[in-house]
Amino acid sequence: MNSVKLVTFEFNSNPPKNQLLSAAKLYCEIWQEEPWNEEWTIERASDKLTKILSREGSLLIFAMINDEVCGFVGGKPTTTEELDERTKKSLADTLNPNEIFSIAEIGVGNTQRGQGLGKKLLGGMIERVSPDNDVRVVLHTDIKAESAKRLYASLGFRDTAITDSKVPTHTYWIR
Repeated sequence: MNSVKLVTFEFNSNPPKNQLLSAAKLYCEIWQEEPWNEEWTIERASDKLTKILSREGSLLIFAMINDEVCGFVGGKPTTTEELDERTKKSLADTLNPNEIFSIAEIGVGNTQRGQGLGKKLLGGMIERVSPDNDVRVVLHTDIKAESAKRLYASLGFRDTAITDSKVPTHTYWIR
């Protein structure tokens, strides 16, 4: 893998326009693929990525090769009530009253996949938000996303089998 540089943005910071545009293009490419098959515009993807940084404690990390974003991960603190609203079920028993950090987005460009970049991004995010394993980290993914599920399991996540009310093919994973 070429030399990858991780660039971190925190609550209320703004990624440079060239990096945000590069990340938004990558976002659109990734979510057009199987199993998601979603159509995104650069504008919507840019808004989605910058919205991640709207809550205190939020983080967005870009993996950069030269001036191009080749991967990203972003998330923010959340509550069991917010998750319960998305799942229409209670995750409180699963999560306990610990602090919760929700991974909102993670993606790696197809030319960089299989080289450990997803693990580096997500592992770095986990280390940053829960260095002592005192914060529960939660994310959701499509039930058909086998490589993503293998990545999550390798980092200690487990599938709760609880589905998302807005996207019933997505289940929640916790660590």
